[in-house]
Amino acid sequence: MNYRIEEKDEIILTGYKRRFSGIPGERMEQEKEMYVKTRPLQYILQGLSGDVVKNFDIIANIDDEGYDFYIASQLSEYCRNNLNKDGVLGEEFAKYYENITIPPCTYAVFEIEKCAYPTTVFLDLRRKIANEWLPNSGYQLKDAPELVVTHWFEGEKRNQRYRELWIPIEKK
Repeated sequence: MNYRIEEKDEIILTGYKRRFSGIPGERMEQEKEMYVKTRPLQYILQGLSGDVVKNFDIIANIDDEGYDFYIASQLSEYCRNNLNKDGVLGEEFAKYYENITIPPCTYAVFEIEKCAYPTTVFLDLRRKIANEWLPNSGYQLKDAPELVVTHWFEGEKRNQRYRELWIPIEKK
C-alpha cells in the first residue's frame, strides 16, 4: 500500500452534508446518490474555489446510527465568511452550505492507483487499511474527521485521476 504519515494543520472547508446510515465502509450507494442529485451544489463550490480538479469528502460524527457525509471545497477566507452576501452567493444559495473546521491531526494518507475512474477501486483500499495495515501499524484510529481528496483531471490527463484517503491516527 502506498501511504505516508502527515501532520495536517487546521483546514476549513465549505460544503454541504447528508446524514448517512450504516458504517462508512458500506456507503457506496448513498454516496453515489448524493453526488448525482447535488451536481449544481458541487459546481457552485468549484466556481467559488477556483479549483475544478480537487474536491473533498468528509466523514464525521460517526455513531451507532450512522455518520455525516460532506462534499466540500477549500474556499478563500473572504468567500467562506461572506457566502450570504450578494457578491458571493447571496442568502438564497448560502443556506445550503456550511463551513467545516477540520482540527489539526496526524493522518495516514493512502493514495490509490491513477486511473480514469478512481471511485471504483476505492472501497478495496479502505478494507485493506482496516484489515491489514491498521492492526500492524503501531497506530490506532483517532476520533477526528476522515477525508477523501479526489483529483479529477480531464482530457488527456483523465487516466491520471486519483483519490487520497486521509485516515486520522494516533500512536497506540
